[in-house]
Amino acid sequence: MKVLLMFSLLFCLTACFSQKTDINLAQNITDNAQKMAVNYQVVSNTQAKNCDAEMAEGNCYIAQLNLRFAADLPAQGWHIYFSHLSPIQEVTSEEFVIEHLNGDLHKLSSKKSIEAGKNYQIKIKAGFWSVSKSDVLPNYFFVYNNDNQTAIIKSTQEQLVADSVLPIIPHAGEMSLPEQFKRNIEDNSVLATAEFNFERNQTIFSELNSTTNQQLVIPSILNKQVTDNTLDISAGLAVSEQSLVDFSSAFALLKNTGIQIKSQKADTDLVNLNIDLVTSLNQTPNEAEANQEISKQAYQLHISNQNIQIKSTSYTGAFYALMSLKQLVENNALPVGQFNDSPRYEFRGVHLDVARNFRSVNFVKQLIQNMAQWKLNKLHLHLADDEGWRLAIQDLPELTQVGGFRCFDPTETQCLMPQLGSGPNRSNPNNGFYSQQDYRELVQYAAAHHVEIIPSLDMPGHSRSSIKSMEARYQRLVKQERYEQAKQYLLTDFDDKSQYSSVQHYNDNTLNPCLSSTYTFVDKVLSNLIQQHKDAGVPLTRYHLGADETAGAWHDSPVCHEFIAQNKDIENVEQLGGYFITRVAQLIQDKGIIAGGWSDGMREFQPDVNQPMQVNVWDLLMWQGHLAAEKFQQQGWRTILSYPDVLYFDFPYAVDPNEHGYYWATRATDSYKVFQFMPDNAQDNAKLWVDRMGNQYTPDPSTSNSPIHFEGIQTHLWSEIIRHDSVAEYMYYPRLISFAEKAWVKPDWETQSVALSTQALTGKINANWYAFSKNLVNKQLPNLITQNQNFRLPPPGAQIKKAELHMNHIFGEGVQLEYQQTPNQWQTYIQPIKVKPIVKIRAKLTNTNSADKPRYSAVIELK
Repeated sequence: MKVLLMFSLLFCLTACFSQKTDINLAQNITDNAQKMAVNYQVVSNTQAKNCDAEMAEGNCYIAQLNLRFAADLPAQGWHIYFSHLSPIQEVTSEEFVIEHLNGDLHKLSSKKSIEAGKNYQIKIKAGFWSVSKSDVLPNYFFVYNNDNQTAIIKSTQEQLVADSVLPIIPHAGEMSLPEQFKRNIEDNSVLATAEFNFERNQTIFSELNSTTNQQLVIPSILNKQVTDNTLDISAGLAVSEQSLVDFSSAFALLKNTGIQIKSQKADTDLVNLNIDLVTSLNQTPNEAEANQEISKQAYQLHISNQNIQIKSTSYTGAFYALMSLKQLVENNALPVGQFNDSPRYEFRGVHLDVARNFRSVNFVKQLIQNMAQWKLNKLHLHLADDEGWRLAIQDLPELTQVGGFRCFDPTETQCLMPQLGSGPNRSNPNNGFYSQQDYRELVQYAAAHHVEIIPSLDMPGHSRSSIKSMEARYQRLVKQERYEQAKQYLLTDFDDKSQYSSVQHYNDNTLNPCLSSTYTFVDKVLSNLIQQHKDAGVPLTRYHLGADETAGAWHDSPVCHEFIAQNKDIENVEQLGGYFITRVAQLIQDKGIIAGGWSDGMREFQPDVNQPMQVNVWDLLMWQGHLAAEKFQQQGWRTILSYPDVLYFDFPYAVDPNEHGYYWATRATDSYKVFQFMPDNAQDNAKLWVDRMGNQYTPDPSTSNSPIHFEGIQTHLWSEIIRHDSVAEYMYYPRLISFAEKAWVKPDWETQSVALSTQALTGKINANWYAFSKNLVNKQLPNLITQNQNFRLPPPGAQIKKAELHMNHIFGEGVQLEYQQTPNQWQTYIQPIKVKPIVKIRAKLTNTNSADKPRYSAVIELK
């Protein structure tokens, strides 16, 4: 009895002590999550030594993670998880170890008890370089109590501050030293300081004056004859009832500008607007007149002193005429004249990645609306990648219920593990998916605005979300002893021991091309996608399969070893990627759909020339990417130019650590650079630009001797570090407006670029830019203000000369420039003025036609 009593007492003491310890740990974790300080400071990109030669091409940088805890913690029972874009190679710390798990996810563990209030410094070495504050990812979080509880560290949460165009990452340290904002010692990139901006702006506008031709519409109308007369439409426009139905989306946009639209039966005193669909136009003023797709998008708009006449061979062309009409309105009047127009490229594409971080339905609709106004016609919707599957597929609920969410779940049966700073909670707004009803609604909305949605579900690489979702499905059905059904859509060989690392550092993101169930899955998804388009009344005509893969995958897959042994046409594992792409592309084409993919994957096989496929050429211009584009075009592919040097809008606008974006291909792409872009003479862009290290580069002259007309061009917004709709808007606008101009019109100076000197070429470009930017400031950006959309207003250029402040702006006239010498007291800059040694500057844009809130640029401090 005594022994039993002592044992019971001992058990009670142990249990009670354990319970008290758990309570203390939970409370201290909560306190730390709310109050601890975290700071991530890049130390140097130029001084790192002994980098891992097997990683990041032998490049690495030095950083320091500083932690100050608010409450004591034991050595065991907790961890901190955080995202870090490149794997941490080396850690110097007496107290902590850091382990790279998968993708960008890392785990910090303690080697000893932690004291509150003590400053802990962890020196780290990581791959490549870090020259931007947006590299630092948010939402570090504690995991404790046997991985059952989590808590986000508040000091690492992204902050959306009023009047700030970009969110603040509070734990990102300063990056003001050359060794912090340069990649390495060979990096000659120049910071976009106020002084740098001033010199560039002055160069652009130095030889221009107010007599430069005005641009009435963006994109420019190809051929116009305008008189000095105007047509008063203040009473409204009278349109046939049939046209009101056929072009309801266009007239809705016209009404947004305040124009009254009524039926012709309602009021005969209004200005008549007649739309005629004809079998042919008398003249298609375009060098590619023989191109049938371009001809379908052509239109003629005649504005007389009494009425308005639109002619086109298609509804699309007539829609574009209405979009031009919308922009021609000035003070309730239209210029009298004849406007003949048609596009440069039949394919004018916008890519949107909703896989990495989700975008709302409303965001996509607003993007479609803007595309329509600027006559862009293809929306490449990237719906699945490693970090998320965003489209509901019938009978495969795990794809969205697991693959559509990231949260802390080591089993990955309820969600994917956190990536890209998403944090541990399923309720994170970057999670989510489009239901079948959502998707049908988007497809219909796009079609009504003459935009075609091209869906993309990336494979065989970049497929982790689908792989893990189908593994979760497998486990669910195995528990129900439904073994055959469990294997039906499996994408994994569980005996595969291959070791590899993808570009985004995943070791398990490439589906297995040797499993028959892989192709069953692809067919299931594609068939359901086709059905969703059919249900929407908008047939699927193009599908982008991605065609990315991962070097090193499948080498130790028993299923693939057997597959190769049984297929005489395949000699080794390296040929499996090409086999998969060819087989899936054929599957797509057999369903009557044009297949598309990225240029690196599409190089692996030759398509049927009778059914040419779409290829997006994303080779870099600074690495002779134009040669790849020409080769694909000459081989009969539907070639879409996707050069990252200028067409990736997830890159920063300027060489500035405070600007948001990736920068692996270029340090800066602003609206002016996009405006300069010469797609058909891509090698001549070397006259105007530098490479990603800020150095001049020499193009390969071995280009085609005859003109090459590509099917189109496409701009891209990848979303790894774009976590908010407002940031996505900032990255698109106003660059997308410059892109629309480039996709629709081929200016004379581009045709002449080969024969022009750099000085002569830039002179002609700047003359066009003057007119374009004037329209941008007076019409396009105020319209975005009215729509309550975010955009980047570039900061001013400025210099202090002999104690006088001089200011200018890349958009020329129309932007208000302001300076501040006393806190919170902004003054309007009119002319050079004496200032104190330290002054702050910014730009301001107001919609003068409404009371909408003005927009401001970032604030720059001048010393």
